[in-house]
Amino acid sequence: RIPGGTFTMGTDAPGVSGDGEAPARRVCVSSFHIGATEVSVAQWAAFARASGHATDAERFGWSFVFEGHATELANVASSQSVAAAPWWIRVDGADWRHPRGPDSDALAPGDPGGEPGGMREHPVVHVSWHDAHAFCAAAFPGGRLPTEAEWERAAGRGAPLGGGGGGGGG
Repeated sequence: RIPGGTFTMGTDAPGVSGDGEAPARRVCVSSFHIGATEVSVAQWAAFARASGHATDAERFGWSFVFEGHATELANVASSQSVAAAPWWIRVDGADWRHPRGPDSDALAPGDPGGEPGGMREHPVVHVSWHDAHAFCAAAFPGGRLPTEAEWERAAGRGAPLGGGGGGGGG
């Protein structure tokens, strides 16, 4: 349980202008419940297997990947990026199971070009709001996704007013 309260969210010195993190502002949230950790790849795999849920990225056949995390093959094959953030590249075949590109496997013991021990306990990626909502409804009946302000508060980025230090972005 995260206690409610008023805190500063955002920043007056954003790292990337136009990212929606400015200005710093006072936000008040009520108490709420949230999972202690992000949803892991292993948890998502169990959900997908049990429910048959296909993510938006799986249905679209592609997702954006941070260029520095994409496999070499994915980097070479990519021909499109986000205009305002060119480090995000379109990777055909990228999804929660193939987070770095189609030649990666988050469930493998050693992801090629990734983690030697695999990524099963890493937070799942390439999951849209719709996908997260479906997981939440299945895993926590009656539950809901947190708002951005609740997420910031739970992540410890929201500094209580008068507590010194501003809230972080992101």
